[in-house]
Amino acid sequence: MLNSDMAISACGQTLNELASVGVPTIGVCIAENQLGNIKGWEKIGFLEYAGWYSMGNILEKIKNVIEHLKNSKERKNKFKIAKKFINGKGSSRIIKISLFNLFKKNLILRKVNFEDALEIFNLSNDDVVRKNSFNPQKIEWGTHLIWLKKKLEGENSIYFAAINDLNNFYGLVRFDIDLINKVAIIGISLKENVRGIGLSSFVINKAVSKLLKIKSVKLIKAFIKDENIPSIKAFEEANFVFLDKLTIKGNKSKVYIREV
Repeated sequence: MLNSDMAISACGQTLNELASVGVPTIGVCIAENQLGNIKGWEKIGFLEYAGWYSMGNILEKIKNVIEHLKNSKERKNKFKIAKKFINGKGSSRIIKISLFNLFKKNLILRKVNFEDALEIFNLSNDDVVRKNSFNPQKIEWGTHLIWLKKKLEGENSIYFAAINDLNNFYGLVRFDIDLINKVAIIGISLKENVRGIGLSSFVINKAVSKLLKIKSVKLIKAFIKDENIPSIKAFEEANFVFLDKLTIKGNKSKVYIREV
């Protein structure tokens, strides 16, 4: 395969192998169960499909496609397409999707209580959380307890703990609310074991829905550091739209909003 400018192949698993090394391929179908492969690879422009092996004019069709693929630009384009879709990360994607479905299925949001203090304290002092915060210094335990007590007793804050059905703590979603203008500021932090699997946008949507059952809010804002790309993507996936650029405590940041 590595030594070929193009290939003629049946349309089973071999198509994926050819795509993994970027060889432009002329496909010949030899079984019904190959039709899905053909449809997918042809749609994105990698495969040149010649038809069923039993067709009377199959050799003529293959010959015509070979003439078409003599153009080096066509072959280079198909190489790029193939390498885009087969990049060696398939197993990690499967793991990510499997974990996402597992955590999503068992995830519950409930109001934070004072018994959550230690979990929130440890999460808040996580290195990644502190790096993405506008106050990057580590938090003292006593200061944390005073802060949490104030938030739980106030009417302007609604905090949700993300847990599973065994009450294992996954993370925190914070809403600080301007009751007069009906504007809420949202923040989210997830524990290390549930990061990077696409769970954030799901948790954000679930938290917003839960908030609206408790408080009358017209607008939700998120303030995010420019460098915090995962958070930006999560809020965009949760239907937040970019509003403005700001500098907050010396950090270049973006403001995202969601009207509700």
